[in-house]
Amino acid sequence: MIKITTNQYDNYIYFTFLIKILFVLCSMIKVYYKFENRRLLKKGQKKTKKYKTNQKMIFYAEYAKQHFEFIFIILMSFLILYLFNPLKKTIPNITYHTKVLLVVFASILIVNANWYLFFKEPSYFVEFQEIVGKTPNQ
Repeated sequence: MIKITTNQYDNYIYFTFLIKILFVLCSMIKVYYKFENRRLLKKGQKKTKKYKTNQKMIFYAEYAKQHFEFIFIILMSFLILYLFNPLKKTIPNITYHTKVLLVVFASILIVNANWYLFFKEPSYFVEFQEIVGKTPNQ
């Protein structure tokens, strides 16, 4: 079995936080450019260079956001496997940062769950899911 030192564990947690921060940053960039394009559409400026550039930024932000989300889920899955491995005799100390990551991970899973299977979703929740993660049709 691989021994993980405290320093490696802390670096892993910090790297996971960094991925989550990049995910949030990409989400914010996407929201900004979506609102900017809505403003341009209201002014009737759909064919401008700025509108097209914003569309590209929305695409790239969504692309990066999806990749960061995937990496975060994989990292959190490995963390859960490490923390709750039944083959280990001792459970590692769960720090405050680890607890925060586990709560964030659980929150993301709840938000991205396919709730449409059980409830008809209000439009504001669908838009929130599009900004944060998946749409109910995916």
